[in-house]
Amino acid sequence: MRILIDDDGYDGLEPDAYTLPFTLRRPGGLDNEPNRRDRTVILELAEEPPTNRRVEVTLAAGGRSQREYRGRDEAVTKSFHTLRPFTYRSHRTFSYYRAGSLEQDTTTVLLDFSHPPWAQNWNDVLRVSLPVDDMGDHITRFGNTIRLDNLPVEYESTYEIEIMSHLR
Repeated sequence: MRILIDDDGYDGLEPDAYTLPFTLRRPGGLDNEPNRRDRTVILELAEEPPTNRRVEVTLAAGGRSQREYRGRDEAVTKSFHTLRPFTYRSHRTFSYYRAGSLEQDTTTVLLDFSHPPWAQNWNDVLRVSLPVDDMGDHITRFGNTIRLDNLPVEYESTYEIEIMSHLR
């Protein structure tokens, strides 16, 4: 078995890829399922792979789960990509006009990210150039998106939203 890590973060494995040490073991807790236990091994990496890298795991031709079993005819390679960096992707705006309602009109801003954003205190990671005491009162988070709503925006005015670099 071989594990390659792409050292440069490119999509293809380059000649500078390196191997990562690992161990193999049988899973515990499968005493009632001997067939599954005999066909399964757990691969444990000796160190955590770096972020934003392609990883290939190859089971060589002849590889087998038991000494007396017939080995594989051909090599099998599975690949995955480690966690990509958290990034801002885009924004969208929507204006809501509530005809015949006593509620004021509102503009909603949707901020899209690569991963679900999280913060203990939204005031620490998002700022607006408007008189807002607590950003948490204006934020709804769903999936990879933050929804900013009910901000005190005057008609025909502009404002800025600042996303702090330590938002994760």
